[in-house]
Amino acid sequence: MKRFLALGLGCMLAQGAMAQDNTTPLPPVTTTPVPPVILPPIVGKTLPLLPSDCSEQVGNNGLYCSSQAIAGNKVSVTFAAVVNKDIADKCKSKFSPAFNDVEDLLSYYLDFSKWPTYAAISTQKVIEFTKTVGSKDLGVGDVSTADAEGNIPTRHGYSYSLKVKGLELIKQSVTGVTYNYRVTPYEGALGSLEFVAIKNPPKDLGITTAGVNSQTGSIHAVACSTDLLESCTDDKILLIYETTIEPNISFAIKIAAATVTSGIEDLLMGMLTQQELPLPDTCPAN
Repeated sequence: MKRFLALGLGCMLAQGAMAQDNTTPLPPVTTTPVPPVILPPIVGKTLPLLPSDCSEQVGNNGLYCSSQAIAGNKVSVTFAAVVNKDIADKCKSKFSPAFNDVEDLLSYYLDFSKWPTYAAISTQKVIEFTKTVGSKDLGVGDVSTADAEGNIPTRHGYSYSLKVKGLELIKQSVTGVTYNYRVTPYEGALGSLEFVAIKNPPKDLGITTAGVNSQTGSIHAVACSTDLLESCTDDKILLIYETTIEPNISFAIKIAAATVTSGIEDLLMGMLTQQELPLPDTCPAN
């Protein structure tokens, strides 16, 4: 019996050895290199189009152009102005709008406490801020108020009246809160802001909305090029502002469009020219 078992085991081992000897080797594994994933370049949003007669308007007034469009119950306004990018020019004349750089220019827009001053020194004097709320910086929001890029907004509270165009004895009251975001610059811009009016502001801000159902917009600082505007030169910056507003009004939308446009021109012209503001400390003594 032991001999049979030994013989049987020996045969199994021999067969196993023979099976190993007859095994066909596997072909070598070849791998095809995977090309690297190339992500498309990040492309900024498109800048607002300038008014078709912008060059003619700037040629006439020396500084800005504007246009308006009505679509249903909404008004869209575009404003563009040519400003100096050398602060030294401002020392020569109080009327010469000039800024150190793009950050300086956009900071003037975000200096909400000065908006009543901008409105007061403008020639049209269409906007009058109230003494209660006026225009004030409400600080930054929290994470819940971030935009799609993760930017946290600077919050702006305001309350003012607008002289209704053609009916100057009638005033339209506007109160609200906007969130202002520093966003990735639009395509071709050096710096960009976006803003949106908040329909139901947080109760702790103590401001309720009136006069406007909705508003969105953006403002941009752009290198002034003759490709954009004939009056551009290398020592200029082109400021572009655009907004779309749905006013809460009881009069014709055409009157509202003219009123809104005058108000925007009034505020931005005051911001850019600042005739009655002190000259910069960097100006040489006379």
